[in-house]
Amino acid sequence: MSRPKHPACLAVLIALAACTAVVAAPDAPKAPDHKSETEADRSGTRGFEPFKVESVTSTGSVTIGGRAIAYQAVAGTLIIHPKGWDDVPHDPVADKAAAASAAGGGEPPNPTAEASMFYVAYFRNGAGPRPLTFFYNGGPGSSTMWLHMGAFGPRRIVTATDAHTAAAPYPLINNAYSLLDATDMVFVDAPGTGFSRIAGKDKEKAFFGVDPDAYAFAEFITQFLSKYGRWNSAKFLFGESYGTPRSAVVVNQLESDRAIDLNGVILLTGRLDSRFSGPDLDPLSQRADYDPQAAALSSAYVTAFNEYARKELRYGEDKAFKASAQLFRTWNFSHQQPGETQVFSARQGTNVMPDLANAMKLNPNLKVQLHAGYFDLATPFYQGIYEMHHLPIPQSLQANIEYCFYESGHMVYAKDASLRQLHDNVADFIRRTGRAVQ
Repeated sequence: MSRPKHPACLAVLIALAACTAVVAAPDAPKAPDHKSETEADRSGTRGFEPFKVESVTSTGSVTIGGRAIAYQAVAGTLIIHPKGWDDVPHDPVADKAAAASAAGGGEPPNPTAEASMFYVAYFRNGAGPRPLTFFYNGGPGSSTMWLHMGAFGPRRIVTATDAHTAAAPYPLINNAYSLLDATDMVFVDAPGTGFSRIAGKDKEKAFFGVDPDAYAFAEFITQFLSKYGRWNSAKFLFGESYGTPRSAVVVNQLESDRAIDLNGVILLTGRLDSRFSGPDLDPLSQRADYDPQAAALSSAYVTAFNEYARKELRYGEDKAFKASAQLFRTWNFSHQQPGETQVFSARQGTNVMPDLANAMKLNPNLKVQLHAGYFDLATPFYQGIYEMHHLPIPQSLQANIEYCFYESGHMVYAKDASLRQLHDNVADFIRRTGRAVQ
């Protein structure tokens, strides 16, 4: 999910609100406060050893609709650099001199920051050409274990529907609602979350913000298409919570900057779930101090993914998994809209509606599917409809947008009946839009 821990969130825009919705991610278990020599090098205070591309392949089977589907799973990383980086070797002294001469000082043109972005890809065996869908949660600062372990991965964690899930052991079961029957899947952790890492000078500035984050995802998708030979696949984005405004910026970057048309964008709702309740930490406080849904579910998801990744995917034995990074207060919400030279600051509100609109104009075949839960406490379910109806697009393109609603909250998949409906709606959308081969 984009498991927001802070009750004080900026709204969430399921799609792309004029005040972009933002939610904070849940607390992750804190690692010991020490650094190895290599980690110290990565802090940006001195040189560091560059990240390396990794991958581990395993096999498995999932039963969906009574049919067993065999698949290959790849858990690995791709190395991503921020916008402006190039792979031509540079002389740091000459670069600084050139920068100083050209701009009166500043940084060299080849920044050292880089990210190692973690992913788990599932490829169905022997099925011919297949659609490809990229999944991510939000935060900002959330890993993608929520969609992975709660919604569409081949294995699913079982949690209580609207109460605090009991402590371990947690049941991890075959996911009869995995989307592997309709699409190959890639679950991606944002830089600095999950098993993804960042390093180098000014690394936070290079990746922690609306535009640099979207650039990193666009770069990841481009690299993935090349690495796995999927350029000619039908392509989809699936973003939850902050992942929805991210999708708007990413799809526009892919369409306008990289000439990569997508078949569809799938957007899932905001924050909180009014079905969950809990006692006030301070009975006299003016606002809630925590999210009862996050408290009820987080332990199960964190445990399930750590167990699954290390034992079944065989990845991460010696690595720490960061369920979330506390980026909400430091995230750079400034955004440069399509066709604008001015960067709009966070105080003006992050409006990514023009990004999605621009992508739909460039590619009038682009389809959008919006999902929302009736019990979302922070983003009223009708908000998404209102915003999408006010996208700055020709009226004819409104027919490209469809809506689905559920008797659930932020994580609609936390309820089995809603998860089944979500699977059926998304699978149907992908098959219609991507011409899936079954």
